Amino acid sequence: MNIPVLAAACGFFLIAGLSSCATARKGLTYVAGAGAGAAAGYHFSDGDPLWTAAGAVGGTALAAGANALGDAEVQKAKDEGYAAGQGDAVRQHYWMLQRNQQNSREAEYGTENTYNITIPPGTDAYGVRRVARDATVRIIE
Repeated sequence: MNIPVLAAACGFFLIAGLSSCATARKGLTYVAGAGAGAAAGYHFSDGDPLWTAAGAVGGTALAAGANALGDAEVQKAKDEGYAAGQGDAVRQHYWMLQRNQQNSREAEYGTENTYNITIPPGTDAYGVRRVARDATVRIIE
């Protein structure tokens, strides 16, 4: 087993993987894939450098696929968060418009109050007898 060749290959792919990736997770995935591929290629080919390099390339390709799946999950989460944020913004805008409308109405006409009153029983102008009832009266003061 030629350890210096394997160590050199892993070191190369470690540096290349970490420098070409935007995040540490992606870099570590590339390094692990390249290292595992190189080790498998070295082991199964009895130390042939060409097969060791081919194993490293194959491991890197598998790592790229794993990173693509991870990126799709991240993008889906971003899209869901964006949609939720849009809904919150619409609701906030609606309630802001309601407050502004209420404030402008109060500034123009005064404060609106509601009062619950009881209308007593009695006879109206047509001779109809009425029973006591509750009513709500809106008054702008």
